[in-house]
Amino acid sequence: MIGSTLFRSRCLLLRSLSVHIGKPPDASAEIAGILNKANWRDALVSSNLAAEINPDVVLSVLRSKRVDDPAKLLSFFNWVDSQKVTEQKLDSFSFLALGLCSFGSLGQARSVLIRMIERKWPVSEVLSSVARCSRES
Repeated sequence: MIGSTLFRSRCLLLRSLSVHIGKPPDASAEIAGILNKANWRDALVSSNLAAEINPDVVLSVLRSKRVDDPAKLLSFFNWVDSQKVTEQKLDSFSFLALGLCSFGSLGQARSVLIRMIERKWPVSEVLSSVARCSRES
C-alpha cells in the first residue's frame, strides 16, 4: 500500500513537472520570424538568438519555408557565413539555390552554385543534395 502511494505521488510529480517544463523554443522558427521583419539584422544581433545560430539552425530556417523572400534568405545566409567560421551544410546551399531559382533569381542562384563548387564538395554529393532538396521543396 505504501509503495503504490509513493509510486502515485512520483507519477503526479513527474506529470506536473512535464507540464511546467514544456518544449524548448524552436530557434529556427524564432529566427524566421525575425527575418520577416524589415530590419532583421538589427533585431537578430540584439536578440539572444544570434549565439544559437549554427549550420543545423540555418538549414532548418532555409528548409522551413517560413520566410517568403529568397533574397532575404540569401542575405541571411551571407550574413551568417560572414559571422561564423563553421562551414554551412551542403543542403543549405542546395535549398537556397533552388529557392532562388523558383523565385526567378537565376543570377543569385548561380552565385550560390559557384560557392558550392568553390568548396570542392564531390560532384556526386552535390547532385544528391540538389535532388534530395528538390524533392523536399
